[in-house]
Amino acid sequence: MSLLNKYLENCMVRNCCVDIFREEICDETILGIPYFIGENIIGLAKFSDSGLFDGYCFIEKNDISRVRHGGNEQDAILALIERKKQLSFVKTDLHFKNMRDVIEQFKTEIITIFIEKIDSNICFLGTVQEYDSENILLHALGTFSSMDSSELILRWEDITRIEVESLYLQDIKAILSRTKE
Repeated sequence: MSLLNKYLENCMVRNCCVDIFREEICDETILGIPYFIGENIIGLAKFSDSGLFDGYCFIEKNDISRVRHGGNEQDAILALIERKKQLSFVKTDLHFKNMRDVIEQFKTEIITIFIEKIDSNICFLGTVQEYDSENILLHALGTFSSMDSSELILRWEDITRIEVESLYLQDIKAILSRTKE
């Protein structure tokens, strides 16, 4: 077992917050509690700075440059998570080999797909229409203000991160369900 896997599994068992760094891809740090460690990807339960559950984040292990655990900020956020009983939202029965497994599991949900190697500021929200070995067809949704939609094909090789059930996506779902009424 690799040191990274061993370290993340220890954090997972103890429900520890970790900061994941991927400097070669983007400057953004991902804060969360590891809940799934696969051969190629890891799943994190993300939380806001105020301790609210903020969905799941899936990233390639090869993209990780650093993992940090401990410190006052992480301890404070963990205290807020525990106080607000947010750990009960985390599903522990999800298991994936790769990003395609993640897409298969959540293909009926609104998801966020990041292509950070191309541009760390771009992500796409939407539902997966179909996919093959090279591409994904996404019914892409625009921002709150535009509420535009389009079809978009993305290459698997460009995907660096997938997020589901985030607070932002929950807001989008609420707005979409309200506009359908």
